[in-house]
Amino acid sequence: MIFYFIFAYNSKNKTMKTKLLLTCIFTFIAYLGQAQIDDGSVAPDFTVEDIFGNTHHLQSYLDDGKTVILNISATWCGPCWNFMQSGSFKDVYKSHGPEGSDDIMILYVEGSAPPAQAIDLLYGIGSNTLGNWVDGTPYPIIASQSIASSYEITYFPTVYRICPDGFVFEMGQLNREGVIQNINDNCSGVQINDAENHVFASVEQVTVCEDGDTTEVTVNITNLGNQVSSVEFELDVNGEVSVFTNDLNLNKWQSTSVSAEIEANANDVIVANVTNVNNNTPNSTTYAETEPTEVSVSSPTGRDIEVRVYTDNYPNEISWQILDEADDVIFTGGPYKAGKDDNFGGGGFFAQTTIFHNVKLPAGEQCFSVRLLDSYGDGWSLSAANWDPGIEIFYEGESIYKELVGNFGFEVEFDKALKHLVTMNTNDFELEQLEIYPNPSDGNFNISSAENFNVSVYNLQGKKVFEQKNMNQISQIQLNQSSGVYIAEFTNESKKTTKKLIIK
Repeated sequence: MIFYFIFAYNSKNKTMKTKLLLTCIFTFIAYLGQAQIDDGSVAPDFTVEDIFGNTHHLQSYLDDGKTVILNISATWCGPCWNFMQSGSFKDVYKSHGPEGSDDIMILYVEGSAPPAQAIDLLYGIGSNTLGNWVDGTPYPIIASQSIASSYEITYFPTVYRICPDGFVFEMGQLNREGVIQNINDNCSGVQINDAENHVFASVEQVTVCEDGDTTEVTVNITNLGNQVSSVEFELDVNGEVSVFTNDLNLNKWQSTSVSAEIEANANDVIVANVTNVNNNTPNSTTYAETEPTEVSVSSPTGRDIEVRVYTDNYPNEISWQILDEADDVIFTGGPYKAGKDDNFGGGGFFAQTTIFHNVKLPAGEQCFSVRLLDSYGDGWSLSAANWDPGIEIFYEGESIYKELVGNFGFEVEFDKALKHLVTMNTNDFELEQLEIYPNPSDGNFNISSAENFNVSVYNLQGKKVFEQKNMNQISQIQLNQSSGVYIAEFTNESKKTTKKLIIK
């Protein structure tokens, strides 16, 4: 006699939505009439397309000598989500998939939902999913109930190892080292070796206080293969290339950051390309070249701002900070009151809602960074599919900065998010009798002042769209810009004033 067990586990992902828990139970019941495919069985063959239209034939992979890992999961399944977020299979695939040693193929199968519904659910759309399963996943994702049926699974996730000889065994949710060991120990004649000179590169977001600032570009380098002792990379900024060489000491799956100083402007495009690893060509030129990163400029603001926090389902875990240029915390908010939906503090009045804070920034022209924190370590990621956690900042009723976030771990920092333009907030340091009319206008503004002045105009993304120096006390400026709100900075020696300009 075969016994089947349905159990509830202590998981935030699971207890957050009763609907998901009920779906889980019903799905388990649907499988009670069948048994799991036996270890050592011949793996049922299949030919399917992934969600991007690429074809995958199991037997072809086996004929090529590859070991296939089949991860059959469901978008509503808490342990499935947690295992994917652990990144074990992502690391294995990058090291030993097609761009690595090419020994292993990993196929993720959504085996619960009908194909017509599965695509939306995989992208985090709908009530029967825990988030976006596609974003950041390097291996193929397949929506196929038929594969789940042919492998006769009785629970999610079920992870199989299929050796090149075609026999299937359940492998379980192993870490990256465990995956390699499991294959080497159990697949006859198979030895998974590390790729030579194999790295993955990425560039962190680059933000400057204003156009022309000198800033550091941080390039993250992860070793995906054998020991890495040196790298050479090109940094391309709008077609201008500089070359940098760094000595490293990286074991497999270790990461480090290298940096280079550049002069940057808004909308500059940065690409880093590792051209040399251990004095050799990189194993994968695809992984060695970063995605283009566009430089952004701090959003201009005055002193009095409104911070709106969009909480996830666990407000007792989230907090946030604003930091000055010395990295000192000048304002903090949260954590907020816990709910009683589960023993993690889910739900309640402060869950999945907007919390308002009025903040006065310190006097003096400088940039400020924003840091988001989560004490549990899963970011601000657990909420209904139609609610996006994050933070938004307003100045004089206009949104000037917004970040929507997911699972960032324990903390994420957004460097130079805001720039306070006013040097001092007292009349003694402001231009005298400054008037602007009409405002709103069609883009033509008349300006009068008791003294001559310089003017710079910024959009709400921080990009300077207009500048003119040595203007007379009665002058006119013409902004050939689209309708919206702009911030004008007027200066005369040590005096400085900011005003809001509105184009109809």
